[in-house]
Amino acid sequence: MKPSVDIQGGNPLKGSIKISGSHIAASKIIYASLFVSEDVVLENVPNVDTVKSDLSLIKALGASYEWIGKNSLLINAANLTSFEVPFEIGSQLRTTMLVVGPLLHKFGKACVPLPLNIKAGFRPINRWFDVWDAFGVKIREKDGIVTFDSSEVRAADIKFKGITNSGTDNAILTASFINGESTISNASQSPETDNLIDFVNSIGAKVERVEPDVIKVTGTSTFSSAKHRIIFDKNEAVLFMLLALITNGNLILKGTERGPLLSFLSSLPKIGATFEFANDEIRIWRIGEELQPINITSAPSPAYLTDWISPMCALMTQVEGTSVFHDTVYVDNFGYVTQLNSMGANIELKRPSEVGLECVISNDAYNLKVEGEPFTVAHVTGKTKLKGRSLHIEGYNSGLALVSAALCAEGKSTVIGIEKVEQYTEDFIEKLLSLGASIER
Repeated sequence: MKPSVDIQGGNPLKGSIKISGSHIAASKIIYASLFVSEDVVLENVPNVDTVKSDLSLIKALGASYEWIGKNSLLINAANLTSFEVPFEIGSQLRTTMLVVGPLLHKFGKACVPLPLNIKAGFRPINRWFDVWDAFGVKIREKDGIVTFDSSEVRAADIKFKGITNSGTDNAILTASFINGESTISNASQSPETDNLIDFVNSIGAKVERVEPDVIKVTGTSTFSSAKHRIIFDKNEAVLFMLLALITNGNLILKGTERGPLLSFLSSLPKIGATFEFANDEIRIWRIGEELQPINITSAPSPAYLTDWISPMCALMTQVEGTSVFHDTVYVDNFGYVTQLNSMGANIELKRPSEVGLECVISNDAYNLKVEGEPFTVAHVTGKTKLKGRSLHIEGYNSGLALVSAALCAEGKSTVIGIEKVEQYTEDFIEKLLSLGASIER
């Protein structure tokens, strides 16, 4: 039986919480720690299932780790013994391929299973293989197992067709151990990639942004110990800001930074929301004020992110007028709309061309001619009264929208699949309870 929670809507969220570290940044830096044969200390690591899975993978390869505090982690890869990632672990993780660069540095070869969701066509990593090919890495794939050989690697200039966060991270991790100077163009500008850059520099490589979307990497063969702090989870910060607004609450969020949130913060005055930023704290509140509808197009950093659309979409069901959301990153991220409509929302999905917008598809594997123009535009017409009901979370973005809606709905919602949010967001239910939410497991 899947875990579920009962959420009684209508309680304003009030109080303060500390925003946890980013699981996205933590995962890539955990793998990058394998370059080092000495102790690496990582601080502000979220103690969530996704991070624990990454740790199980590096442990299977012979590395050791120890939690030396609730959010402090000590990693040592001095006794790394294997370049073969076990299928039962690696095939389950979307982050598995980040281990290739460090393994090639240590062993000159790697043997890694393709993640099963990638084999099924979800979030393809074709750009990663283009990167390895450009660096001269020999690749062979058979029955879902990929073998790598770095005997003929060389520095290279990489230019991505479209911005890719994980592709950029992979390019950095590969270039970091290759002698010479490599450049990465059309590179990710995400704060998590910048956090990785800071870490790789701290252990001995030389990585710098020479332009906002151009990264230069000078590789090294020697890596040394370091102490590094994981950046805060910007998606968690955005979620709780929107939860304050949708519940007519008053929240203080600690442990944040303004920079990674600029594109989101710029949207708040447009909808008439009130917030303050001081040092590392954000205060955001709403006391019955009427908000305004908004039009948003999502894109990679530094633009408004796709992960922020789903809770904003829920909020706009409570705002008079029509809001328009256009997702240019994914073709399948509005799956939660049917359930929001069943609660009383009025949301219509449309193709971009139907509303005079350009159809933008970032997924190289999506065949527009074969599969047709996707429904990547959502028209949200408010104000509507949401009523509690049974809800099924299908994925992380779905969870953000449905939990947001349940917290403001009239009556009780039974939410099944809450673990799909908890696996990425540390102490999620506990934080909501501390702010006054009415939730029972």
